[in-house]
Amino acid sequence: MSSLASSTRAGCRSAGDNDEALAQARVAESVDPLSPRAVMAVASALRFGGRYEQAIPQARKALDLDPSHLAAHHSLGLNYQGLGRLDEAIQAYQPMGRPSGNLGHAYAQAGRTGEARAIIAQFEQRYARTVWSLPAGCGSAACPSTPDDDHN
Repeated sequence: MSSLASSTRAGCRSAGDNDEALAQARVAESVDPLSPRAVMAVASALRFGGRYEQAIPQARKALDLDPSHLAAHHSLGLNYQGLGRLDEAIQAYQPMGRPSGNLGHAYAQAGRTGEARAIIAQFEQRYARTVWSLPAGCGSAACPSTPDDDHN
């Protein structure tokens, strides 16, 4: 089992929880089969259950319904990455419009350290002026806010 699959499974309280989530997602998809969001609910439940091979067609189905659905591109990349199909993961992350940590991680896993380092540099530049604060109601986790955000 890949480390991604192990960490994903550890995030679920039990297999029964994931089975229930998958059953509910399938009901939502049956009610509204043309909704990319409902289709992605099934893809997400499959991915969280470590069922990457089954999640890939679901993510593709969501992309057939809406080619600009960013969560579907992201899910597709995560599923390919979970299977170790890194070139396909990198391709799946490309349409997201800007570099993501997952894209950088896939580059690094694939041994493409130059591209991974370029993404790190972009993040460093983008977040160089990040101000970390703890807004009211945020609990104990630090919530990022940048000078460009509306809530600053």
